[in-house]
Amino acid sequence: MNNESAEKNSESTMFQDMVEKMKDGVTTIAEVRGIAYEDLESLYQVGYTYYNAGKLAESEMIFRLLCSLCHTNAKYWLALGSARQGLKNYKEALLAYGAAALFDLDRPKAHYYAAECNLALGELELAMSGVNSVLEMCPAGTPENDKFRQKAEGLRKVISALLDKGK
Repeated sequence: MNNESAEKNSESTMFQDMVEKMKDGVTTIAEVRGIAYEDLESLYQVGYTYYNAGKLAESEMIFRLLCSLCHTNAKYWLALGSARQGLKNYKEALLAYGAAALFDLDRPKAHYYAAECNLALGELELAMSGVNSVLEMCPAGTPENDKFRQKAEGLRKVISALLDKGK
């Protein structure tokens, strides 16, 4: 067997192993490849450090890798969205925030940041819809909810003023 045939056979075997593991309930590439959650979190910390240092392109690359390895983790999707939003890649950020919202249905963060992106894109109706979602999701009384309610109320005022101006 030549090198190319051996490589194809190895890829085929790896793919078959992945399919079998997924049939057994393993759901992410990280799980299939045996990557520990702690290792993913260490990588997240590197991306977070880059993000805080203003190295948004580097952090975006790391968060994109994390989302590929563990596509069900809302925190990774939020981080990817934040990096893309910081890079002014608003449409791509919206995709990441959509995935974050899908995997964390009860928390307002993704909706709020998606509203900011829609506002930046001039999509005022969509931005207002996102703000309204945040307000519906956040009954007053917890520190996180109160924080997002306050931010959403401020954003709603800005969007309302822009909508009124456009009439």
